[in-house]
Amino acid sequence: MSILRVHRWLIALSALFSALTLGSYALSLHYFDARLQADSRKTEVSHSLERILQSLYKTNSALHRYATTGDLAARSQFQTEVSMGFEREAALGLLRAVRLEQQERLSLQRLQERYNAYLALATQIVEAVQGGQLARASGMVAGPEFSQVVAGQFEAVEELNAALLQRLDDDIARLTREAALASNAALVLLIANLLLFWWGYLAFMRRRLIMPLIGLTASTEQMSAGNLGVEIAHLDNQSEIGDLARALDRYRTSTAEAARQRWVRTGVADIGVALQRAETLGDFAQHLFARLVPMFGGGVAALYLCEAGVCSFCGGWGIKEPALRGRRFMPGDGVLGQAARDGVPRVVRGLPQGHRTRKS
Repeated sequence: MSILRVHRWLIALSALFSALTLGSYALSLHYFDARLQADSRKTEVSHSLERILQSLYKTNSALHRYATTGDLAARSQFQTEVSMGFEREAALGLLRAVRLEQQERLSLQRLQERYNAYLALATQIVEAVQGGQLARASGMVAGPEFSQVVAGQFEAVEELNAALLQRLDDDIARLTREAALASNAALVLLIANLLLFWWGYLAFMRRRLIMPLIGLTASTEQMSAGNLGVEIAHLDNQSEIGDLARALDRYRTSTAEAARQRWVRTGVADIGVALQRAETLGDFAQHLFARLVPMFGGGVAALYLCEAGVCSFCGGWGIKEPALRGRRFMPGDGVLGQAARDGVPRVVRGLPQGHRTRKS
């Protein structure tokens, strides 16, 4: 597989994991913020319901005192609570602004209806007191109808408080779970991104790129030192490393071939120069074999001149020339090989197996 393609895939996966991590983190922040808002809304709703209860207590207390005593201060307090109950109205406005469920809206509607019924009954009580009918007003305040209306208000407030606060608690718990889930997802994605980085950019790159490059660098250094027989590794690799290895191997082969041709041309030129100095056939054989035989790793060489069907020894290299000089042989004579072997020194005849010899 191409290293460039793998690198692009790793970059794409890393970018994807990074985007998912940032998205999960942003989602967790959103849920945490929503949880804080829900918690703050719960506190406001709880305070609003407490203010409504306090207003009901104050209104009922002032009306009861005015109906039993006719105290004008109590009437003034009652009328102030009824007509200028800013805290109560603000609390009711806050409850109406909160996103309410159907059951909660019904509870708030019942609270408003019972409050209106309370105001209607309270108006009758005030008119009775103002008409001098304290006994009638006291009886109405102490009567079951008034008690039932007052109790209905408190029941509606408690019912709304129980339903609304329970739902807000459920919302807070849900947002807390979702925030924790998003936060954990962001952490898992971050760890996965780090593992991808460590595997991709350290393990994969070390195995597929760094270590092969180190081996190819060592091979290149040996080639630059003149060792053209060095073996190039990773030739079967199908990535860019394999392309580089194959290119180096082609360069090594072409360099070795050029060196061989240069060696041949230099050797031929050297032999030609040496042969120009030869004056006799013996000198010719001596100059020729002294350079040619070592070039090809030979051990022994001899030059014979064949004229009129008779071969005579002219010169050689690595043999006892006196033993062969003047010897004449007929072509196909079986003693030719034996005579040549007689002229080879024992040291030469004992060369290791595989050491090549030549006879000319």
